[in-house]
Amino acid sequence: MIKILILGNYCSSNRGDAVILSGLIKLVRDNIPDTEITISSFYPEVANQVHNLESIRPIVITNSGFDKRLFAKKIVLYFLYAKGFLRKRISNLFSDEENYTLQKYLESNLIIAAGGTYLNDNYKPTILGRLFELYLGKQFNKTVVLCGHSIGPIQNTWYQKVARYIFNQWI
Repeated sequence: MIKILILGNYCSSNRGDAVILSGLIKLVRDNIPDTEITISSFYPEVANQVHNLESIRPIVITNSGFDKRLFAKKIVLYFLYAKGFLRKRISNLFSDEENYTLQKYLESNLIIAAGGTYLNDNYKPTILGRLFELYLGKQFNKTVVLCGHSIGPIQNTWYQKVARYIFNQWI
């Protein structure tokens, strides 16, 4: 069985997001019949109801109440965790939900980032969390696929540098 983690579903009650995700799920099931699919969504309960699949929250939430310092600390910890450094000790610093999400990354054979208006800086600072999810997948040595993305515009110079660095991980 192939385990697939789908990233980037903002909310399945948004018709556009729901259609993109439904199409992606159908595409995966038609081409890889024996799969276990997990969805990463800001509203996992809604994604579960609409798509009848296990749903988890994104590893980093960068919308309301975003704290740059906490984000930076979490990124360092997630990076160390992904690289296997002090994994047992570090996991004690995470909530049960975060540990479960990290476990889903570890178990996945394939990580797919669903498309849509996803990778741009119109919705600051969510682009940081979205880029980091891709980066984390690569740090776990997983195959990470972008599916149907519109990338940009990215106006902010710092976001451009972060995006360039992360996309260069595929080259």
